[in-house]
Amino acid sequence: MGTLAVLSPAVQKVEAITIHRNLIDEGERFSSILRDDLYTYSNPLGTSEPSTAVGGGSLSDIFDVAADWWEKAILDPFEIILNFGWGDMPIDNRKNAILDLAAIELASELKNGRIIESNIIFNRNLRDEKNQPSKWFLDQTPHLNEEYKGFSEKRRDLGGGLVNVERIFTEPRINSPAIHFDLLTVAKHEIGHALGLDATGRKKSDLIGPIIIGNDLPFSGTKLNFDGVHFPVRNKDGSIDNNNVLVNTLMNDASRFRERRLQSEVDILAVAQASGFTQVNLDPHKVPEPISILGLLTLGTLGAFSIMKCKRKQLSRHC
Repeated sequence: MGTLAVLSPAVQKVEAITIHRNLIDEGERFSSILRDDLYTYSNPLGTSEPSTAVGGGSLSDIFDVAADWWEKAILDPFEIILNFGWGDMPIDNRKNAILDLAAIELASELKNGRIIESNIIFNRNLRDEKNQPSKWFLDQTPHLNEEYKGFSEKRRDLGGGLVNVERIFTEPRINSPAIHFDLLTVAKHEIGHALGLDATGRKKSDLIGPIIIGNDLPFSGTKLNFDGVHFPVRNKDGSIDNNNVLVNTLMNDASRFRERRLQSEVDILAVAQASGFTQVNLDPHKVPEPISILGLLTLGTLGAFSIMKCKRKQLSRHC
């Protein structure tokens, strides 16, 4: 998609994280080993798919594609269990309520500082920022993006060189169900939290304040504003700051209708830095070709980088 696939540092053998996926069916309880001090819902059981969902796709298929892309992005050997399904979340009747898209519960036990199991609960009672009922877009072909006409990809120097900060599809085609909330984007976002981009359950000093990409990863020195859960891109009044350089990243705190976001390079780098991963593919939507940091710098000198412009949550607190 106009960017370079990057593995780091010098990868001799490509492995990857393994995401074990466990669909929670209607009437089945989500995992009980997870702590419950932060997240309390009216119904801890899995529910049926919302009748208002459009697009004809399934949560299971969409989640698989989202997980596959993260497995292609993080190449360190590591295993994690993700329990996912539909669930009922309380309706927030406050004025100007922030979107409740999905929630994530993280296991209290960590392995090597990494989360080992998570519940990801997709809200069956989706509502918009005006607290009106909304619809999920369930894509029948989640590995494709044919419902969108526009695509934008941008790079910015945030202290470590020109790094990709945006891969986003916009402009849904006429009469396309993609005008509604894209479940694939939300699934990828929640998996990003599960893979480590969340200070919950860690020492208070961890992941509070800016994330600075270290020397074991490409674009070391890149500095990313982080509030412990997201890249913050909202103003004090809750509105979205469209001038924020991270406004179209996957892991920020603002989602919108009529769009689909892919993992940008900074999304992948932030997850890797948070969990101590060192092997990454910065364009998981392409087939990766191993390359060392030295090779990356050499190609960058030769002009291999292309700068393209082609053209949510208070769920409890996630997405």
